[in-house]
Amino acid sequence: MLQNIISGFWARYKNRLTFIFVFFVLAGLSFVAYKNWLLVTSVYNKTQVYLAFKNDSPNSTVSFSNFFTTIGASILGVLAITFSLSLFALQQAADKYTPNVLTVFLKDKTNLSIFWSIAVISIIFFIMAILPLSEYLLLELVVGFILLIFTFFLIRIQYFHIIKVINPTYQIILQHNDAIKALDKVDKWLNLMIKIGAIRQGNSNDDR
Repeated sequence: MLQNIISGFWARYKNRLTFIFVFFVLAGLSFVAYKNWLLVTSVYNKTQVYLAFKNDSPNSTVSFSNFFTTIGASILGVLAITFSLSLFALQQAADKYTPNVLTVFLKDKTNLSIFWSIAVISIIFFIMAILPLSEYLLLELVVGFILLIFTFFLIRIQYFHIIKVINPTYQIILQHNDAIKALDKVDKWLNLMIKIGAIRQGNSNDDR
């Protein structure tokens, strides 16, 4: 009984609980870093010196250009492969159910958001490869790894979103909602035309 209640509560508020957990973890880490700021600064400086020592750049410019360029190119490759496989799955669904699946996918906001987000992330890596920010190399590496993890998260979202799009039930619900929206627009347009006198409302059979 208790297990079912906990499972139902988790299924209903999973996203909110995850957000609260991440928020408190980040807040706790921020508080610890603030209390030990001198230690954090010392570790940061030592790490920065180590990265500068390991850099092979002949002009002593710490940029790790090859590293960031490789990651950016890899992300572009992952982007191409991911959306190619997505289109293949959608084409199979369009052949079995309705060609409207492809139209929905091309206009889908989630799909467009994920595509452009991954593209922007790859551009950020190329920018970090070009700009010689020697004083912020550690920050560049941290941001780069965060963006890389975020890219994997976006690919995961894309995977589940494609599964939802090719689901026939989802397509039926989507077409149903689009039909309701179209009827609502027609109803509003007719009411507007009646108000301005462009057309007159006819009498029903009950009034005759």
